[in-house]
Amino acid sequence: MRGTKRPLGAVTSWVRRQPPKVKAFLAVVTGMAALVFIRFIVHDHDNLFVAAEAAHALGIGVLIYKLTKEKTCAGSFPSAPSTPGPDLSRSPVPSQRC
Repeated sequence: MRGTKRPLGAVTSWVRRQPPKVKAFLAVVTGMAALVFIRFIVHDHDNLFVAAEAAHALGIGVLIYKLTKEKTCAGSFPSAPSTPGPDLSRSPVPSQRC
C-alpha cells in the first residue's frame, strides 16, 4: 500500500476501500449533518431558495453549453453509471388503424 501525504487523500482512499453498505451509511450521515449545519447557519430561508435556484440555473447552463459545443450531454456526470434507459420504441398500447 502506498501512503498518501494529504489528509483528504487518505480519507478519500479509505472511503473507496469501504463496502457499499458503509459508503451508504456515510452518505446518509453526511447528508443529515449538512442539513443540520444549514439549519443553524441559514437564518433567512429565502436566500437558501435563491441559492438553490442559482445552482440549478448554472447546471442547466453547463448542459446547454455542452449541447452547443459537443452535441451531446454524455459524460456530464462522471460518477453516474452508464445505464440504459427505457425502450421508448415499443408502445405499451398497440396502435390501431382506423
